[in-house]
Order: sequence, then structure tokens, then C-alpha cells
Amino acid sequence: MNPDPFNNGTNQFSNGASMGSFSTPGNDDWYGGGNSVNNEAAQYGNVNGAMSGPMSGGFGGPMGGAKSGGFTSFGFDKPQDNTMSGGIGGGNGGYDDDYVEPPLLVELGINFGHIYTKTISVIIPTKTIKQDILHDADLAGPIVFALVQGVCLMFSGKLHYGYIFGFGFVGCFSIYVILNLMSQTTSIDSWRTVSVLGYSILPIVVLSAFTILVSLRGPVGLMLTFIAILWCTQTATRFFEAALGMRLQRYLIAYPVFLFYCIFGLITVY
Repeated sequence: MNPDPFNNGTNQFSNGASMGSFSTPGNDDWYGGGNSVNNEAAQYGNVNGAMSGPMSGGFGGPMGGAKSGGFTSFGFDKPQDNTMSGGIGGGNGGYDDDYVEPPLLVELGINFGHIYTKTISVIIPTKTIKQDILHDADLAGPIVFALVQGVCLMFSGKLHYGYIFGFGFVGCFSIYVILNLMSQTTSIDSWRTVSVLGYSILPIVVLSAFTILVSLRGPVGLMLTFIAILWCTQTATRFFEAALGMRLQRYLIAYPVFLFYCIFGLITVY
């Protein structure tokens, strides 16, 4: 009886493997369970390469292979974390999830609460001035008041924007220098000086609104203008003496401030 040619070939194949000429992987090697594959997986540091069963697919296929991704039996495992989901630098792109973008008005330094409080302090001269208002260098109110005065004068037939901003800049700088020369303990910056003088001009701004309807060149108009100038001077002096602690020098502060508001009174009337 002739031997089975297939068995004979298999025996020769096995004999050749035992002689060290060449070797073929067994079933366990093809499916990721062989020693050579396990050694290679351990060499690449992939603990997921070791398969738990003989039917685990080495290529992550439908035979129940490792679900962590690609070529698990050969150490080329796909990364577990998705580093490309948030762009460069990590999952969230390097930004803090708890960070809240501040509103635009806050970034610009516009505080409507302080604007309202300063305006009320100008309207009511006897109102107590808070310390946080004194340290606030808000310029939104002064710019709005200057624009409103220019618009009111424009409707009355006088285009004085250049005078308003020109005299305002020179006058604010002059008073800033005078106050810092007079004060021996503390100093005031230029922004707060402009803020105080700009808010305190509100009575003259209201007076300029009357020029749309009536003329202020008569005795009544001149009297109202003088009262508005005194009102502005008293309010600005209160702010400056509280900010600099110069209660005893308040009349020295009031003199240059009075001259400053006289210029805007004359612009309003004439």
C-alpha cells in the first residue's frame, strides 16, 4: 500500500523544519499566539499584542481581534487617545475649558455702574463720593458729554467741535500739572484728571441744549451760564480734594478749575 503523498510531504516538511533549514509558523503563530510574534510585540512595548484566544484576529478583523486598532500582533497598535481631535497641543487646543471670555465693554473699561454713579454725583453736589469712583479713570462719559455739547451747539448754528476738544485737551493737561505740583503727599494721573473734568462739565452740556431754543446772550442767559460754571467748579473741586486729600487747599484747586469752565461757558454763549 502506497503511503499517503500528503503525509509523506508533511513529514519531510517537518523533518526539514527540525533540521533548522526553515520553519513555518503554526496555527497559533498565524493568529497571534506564537512565541516569535509575542516576543516581537513585547519588543515594541505593545501589551495589546498578546491574544487571549486562538481565534483572535491578528489584524483586528472580524474574527474577534483586538479592538484597540490595526496591526496589533506586530506591535503597530493605533493610539488609544485621539490627539488630533482638538488640534495642536491636546484635546482642547491648549485652552482652559473653565475660561469665560469677558464682555467687550469690560475689556474696553466701560462700566455703566460707575458712569451712572459719577453722573449722579455731579447732579447732586452734596452726595458722598465713594473711593472706587475716585480711582476710576473712565473716559466714556467725558467723550459722550463733549459730543453732545458739540451737537447741541451745531443745532443752534455754531460748529465748535475744534474749540471743545482743543481747549479741553490743553485745559486738562494744565490742571493735571498744577494739581501734581500742589499736592505734597499723593498724585493724580492724567486719565483721572480728564475723567473728573469731563464728568463735571455736565451742567454746561445741559445749558448748551437750551441754546437750541433760546439765546443765552441776555441777562437771564448770562446768569444761568454763571450758575452752571459755579456748579461745574464745585463738583470738580470736590472730586479733586477727595482724591488728593487737599481739603485745606480746595480754594486753590477751584481757581484754575473755574477758569477752565469759563472757557466752555463762553463757547456755549457765543
